[in-house]
Amino acid sequence: MKIIASASLMVGLLLPGFCSGANLEQVATLHWYDSADSKVDIAVDGSPSGVAFDGVHMWVTTSTNKVIKIRAADGQTISSTAVGNGPRGLAFDGVSMWVANKSDNTVT
Repeated sequence: MKIIASASLMVGLLLPGFCSGANLEQVATLHWYDSADSKVDIAVDGSPSGVAFDGVHMWVTTSTNKVIKIRAADGQTISSTAVGNGPRGLAFDGVSMWVANKSDNTVT
């Protein structure tokens, strides 16, 4: 038996018929929609490699060992912060933004 970490799917497994017709292999579906806004390109210092969203700002890691904080509403750069070498992944825990630095084997 395959264990699936989703409350609604687990209920469907425990209560047959609850999720009739559901694809138990599908965890999520992304829905794309047209926006009234036009496309916006935002230049950053260096090559971007990681991105995260905290509900207000986009955070982008770059090849210049920085994290760029960008206001999502208008694309304005808010700050540029030096981090460890080779920043790649970003994660937001509800309070802080965490950066995985590949070349240093550190988290900032």
